[in-house]
Amino acid sequence: MNDSSKAGNPLIEYAQLLQETTHFFIRRIRRNFWVMLLIILFCTGAAAALWYRQKPFYESQMVGSYINERFSRKTYGEMVEKLNQLAKSGSYQELGKQLGLKPEQVGGIIALEAKNRAGSPLHEDITGDHQDIYINLRSYDREIFQPAEAALIRYLSGTQYQTDIGKMQVRKLEEKLNFQHEDLQKADSLLQAFMSSLRLGYLRLDSAGRSGPVDLLYYREQLYDKLTSTEQRITLESGPSVLLLHGFSPADRPSRGSFKMVIAGIIIGLLLAFCWAILKPERPRDNG
Repeated sequence: MNDSSKAGNPLIEYAQLLQETTHFFIRRIRRNFWVMLLIILFCTGAAAALWYRQKPFYESQMVGSYINERFSRKTYGEMVEKLNQLAKSGSYQELGKQLGLKPEQVGGIIALEAKNRAGSPLHEDITGDHQDIYINLRSYDREIFQPAEAALIRYLSGTQYQTDIGKMQVRKLEEKLNFQHEDLQKADSLLQAFMSSLRLGYLRLDSAGRSGPVDLLYYREQLYDKLTSTEQRITLESGPSVLLLHGFSPADRPSRGSFKMVIAGIIIGLLLAFCWAILKPERPRDNG
């Protein structure tokens, strides 16, 4: 009666199945251990050899901040991605033309990648919040980093659209600045006339009449703050759309990059060895 209740219990059946499966895997791994080890070592060695055969390169990152709110981060990412595709395809003539550099200067560039703060490709970023732009440059030539830094700022800020819109915006801000100057001069004239009237005794201040001068002084202070803000905006709109926060700083010696290729070889070796050990048909036992 106990045996029949155990046979009908799904938990016990599941535990037995799990135990049999575990014993099966352990038995297969023990029988094929050395072959599995050879497969793992072969895959790892092949990946290490490919990693070592890579030509050493330099890599560094620059960070910029864009002040042109009419452009999204995605647009800047697409501009850098165009350069990246030119570098990967070996189109150094066009890459040098876009950056304003000689083809022999950019001939060592391997990749140009723009990323957001999270490390994702910037040309795929559709969020609208303002963040800095991170640009990674990989090159066989260490001398390219300094000219590429200035060339990238110039490239990201120098499109015809940005130039035309920037000039139009500067003209509007200058007109606004002239009006603000006139308003400020009028406010100063009123304050000067009021102070002169007080000195000459034409006016007297009592507690009820003090709100007028105070309001005028407060209004003048607001005008001055707006005027200063407009002048700052004119300065920003007249300059580049992307400002450099910190530039490239490549290491003194080149490297072959991270060990991701070797790690991938180990993982592939483990998968192949495991699949071989499990799927390999067992030899029939000789009963004779």
